[in-house]
Amino acid sequence: MAVAESQGHDIADDLTLAYVELVSSQPAGNVCAVYEGMDSEVAYVSYPLAQGWLTLREELAKISKGTTGLVTWEAALRFGEFLLDGRLDVSGKRVLELGAGTGFLGLLAARQGAESVMLTDVDQGVLARLRENVAINDSGQPHGFGSSVTVCRLDWNHLDLPLLAACDLVMCADVVYDPSLISPLVATLAAFLNGEKLKEAWVALTVRREGTLDMFLEALRLAGIVFDRIHIGKVGAVPELFCHEEGCGDVVLIKMSMRTCHQIL
Repeated sequence: MAVAESQGHDIADDLTLAYVELVSSQPAGNVCAVYEGMDSEVAYVSYPLAQGWLTLREELAKISKGTTGLVTWEAALRFGEFLLDGRLDVSGKRVLELGAGTGFLGLLAARQGAESVMLTDVDQGVLARLRENVAINDSGQPHGFGSSVTVCRLDWNHLDLPLLAACDLVMCADVVYDPSLISPLVATLAAFLNGEKLKEAWVALTVRREGTLDMFLEALRLAGIVFDRIHIGKVGAVPELFCHEEGCGDVVLIKMSMRTCHQIL
């Protein structure tokens, strides 16, 4: 359906009805993803949820068009399972996703009852794909978003402070892989957490190099950010709902808040 519509074809009403009935049904428990409309470079990937599916247009290569942001990575899948398991309540929250990529996490938050979701990235191709994925899931599906979902450009080196102030919770996944990104990422997190309200930020990352993780954690400490580490990549940590890449490394979820005056004393 998504492929036909993207190519400008009209869809018959009876076919549309059958499709709506299909996506509104509960996915089978042993289905972890469905690929359709595949060519040599891109596919529509449908992830099963308790009600319906989350469908994203993704590249098949990990790095495509000069960016890593056009595919859903392992840490996002694990964080998504953590979210769907009820371990993080986003209901009524104004959520901002940093380095949103395909929008997997933010769109899950929208389906989990967030008041609003802002998907941010910096690459223009990624932003275009985010808008496409929002449209795929918010039109014609019975389990669309009950919240406002927007796509915005956010450069960590040139922060939009009003944009950060408008949110209650920040989440991101697989953004800690390049040491050169650690400083602007931590500055962005600190700017968000330093507001008047008590806020939280969550980062999920795949541990590829221990040294990069250590650099990130030390930068958090130097910025006065308090954090807890939660291992979610081990078997049984959270129920596995999606297909996972074998041998990609441990996945760590980091919950962050700003140090209070009481903690400093």
